[in-house]
Amino acid sequence: MDTLDTLIIGGTVVTPHSTQKLNIGISNGILCELLNPSITPKAQTIIDASGKFIIPGCIDEHIHFNDPGTTHREDFPHGTAACAVGGITTAIAMPTNTPLVLNKTNLQLTLDTYEGNGYVDYAVHGGLDASNDGQLEEFWLNTGITAVKVFTCYSSPDMGWVRDGILYKNMKLLADHNATMIIHSENHDLIALAEKELRDRGRCDGMAHCQSHPVLSEVEAIRRIIYYVEDTGITTVIPHVSTWEGLESIKKARDRGLPVFAETCAQYLTFTETDVQEQGPYLKFTPPVHSKENRAHILEQLKKGYVNTIASDHSPYAEYEKVPGLDCIWDSPNGIPGLEILLPTLLNLVSEGWITMEKLVEMTSYTPALLYQLPGKGRIEIGYDADLVIVDMEKEMVFTEDMIQCKNKWSPFIGRTFKGCPVMTLVRGKTVAKDFKLTGEKGYGHYIARPKF
Repeated sequence: MDTLDTLIIGGTVVTPHSTQKLNIGISNGILCELLNPSITPKAQTIIDASGKFIIPGCIDEHIHFNDPGTTHREDFPHGTAACAVGGITTAIAMPTNTPLVLNKTNLQLTLDTYEGNGYVDYAVHGGLDASNDGQLEEFWLNTGITAVKVFTCYSSPDMGWVRDGILYKNMKLLADHNATMIIHSENHDLIALAEKELRDRGRCDGMAHCQSHPVLSEVEAIRRIIYYVEDTGITTVIPHVSTWEGLESIKKARDRGLPVFAETCAQYLTFTETDVQEQGPYLKFTPPVHSKENRAHILEQLKKGYVNTIASDHSPYAEYEKVPGLDCIWDSPNGIPGLEILLPTLLNLVSEGWITMEKLVEMTSYTPALLYQLPGKGRIEIGYDADLVIVDMEKEMVFTEDMIQCKNKWSPFIGRTFKGCPVMTLVRGKTVAKDFKLTGEKGYGHYIARPKF
C-alpha cells in the first residue's frame, strides 16, 4: 500500500445507515481507504479523532451570498469562511445576486466572481421569474445549475415571484429533464390581506410580522404545489417549511410516492413568535416562526422523519438596515445569518435526543447530494471527495460575536449554548477550519457543476 496523504484514526464514522469505528485513508483529496481500527498504514499526516465522530461535510442547499450585488450584506469570501468553521463543505448559492442568476450569462458572471475566492466547494442554483419564462429549458440543459428556485409570493425586492401559470408550465417542462425545483410556497394574496389588516390597525410590533404570514398562507400553497408535483412528476423541494401542518402535508404526499421534499431551517427549530416580539428585526425573516406549540410539533415531526433536508437560509443584512425595524417591524428587510450555527444547532438536537447522528447525516449531506446531483459529494465512501467534519459531542460551545466569520457581526443565536461542536473541517482532504477557527486558504474551494447528460 502506498503512503497515504492523510490517515484519520480512532474516530467513529457516521453514515445514514451505520455508525462504526473506522480509520480513514485519504489521497489526492479522495477517500481511498476505510479500514478496521487495527490497520494503520503509513501516512504523511495522521489526525487522531479518538472519542469523536466523523461525518460527511454538510451541504447547505440554501445560501444567499449577495455576491455579486449587495456585498455590504455578505460576500463570497466571508460567507464561505463561515461555512468552513461551521462544518459546511459544499455551499449552494441561491440565484438572488445582482444580476439574478436567470440565464447562462449571469451564471458565468457569478462563477467569475466566486472563482479564487471560496474557502469551501460550491454550486449555484438558477432561478425562474417572469423575465426568463420561455428560456428556462435551455438554461437548465446548457449549464451546471443544481436546481431552479422560484417564489410563489413576494419575499424580497431582489427577485420577482410568479403566478401559477408560469410555475406550472415550467414544472411540466423541466420534469422531462431530471430537474429539481425549489419552490418558496406561500400564498401571496393571503399574506397581503393579513398585512394590510395589521397595518390598518397600527400594528408595528414583531408579532405583527409573524401574524402577517398566517399558517394558512403556507399550508394552502404547499398543498397546491403538491397537486402540481403529482401532475408533472418533477422533483420538488419545499424550502424553509415553518408550519407543522405544512410538514404533515408533504409527508402524506411522500407516503403516496410523490417526489416532494421538505426542507426546514435551524431558526424554526429554535425560535418562536415570542422571540420575534423580543428581538424584533433581528428575527425577521420569511416565512416567519410561529407559536410555541407549532415549534413543539415540528420537533416531534423531525424526530419521526418528516424533514428531509435542513439548511440555513443564510440571508444577512447590515445591522443598520435592520435597526429601523426596532421602531416599526415593517421597516426592516427579511433575512438573518445562519451559516456558523447550522451544524451546532443540529448537534445540540442530537444531544437532546430529537434526532440521531445518522439522521443528521442523511438530512445535511446524503439527501442534498442526491437532490442536486453533486458528483463526489455527500458520502463517506471510497472514491468520494474527502469532505469530512470531526465532531466532539461532549464539547459545549457558547456562540459569541468573535466566532462570526460572516461580514456582519450580528446573529440572533449569539449567547446560545450548543452541546456538540465541529472541531475540524476537511474539504477534499485539506483542513480548512479547526476549533471554530479558519485555517484554509481563500481560493481553495472548487465549483461543483451538475453533470449534463
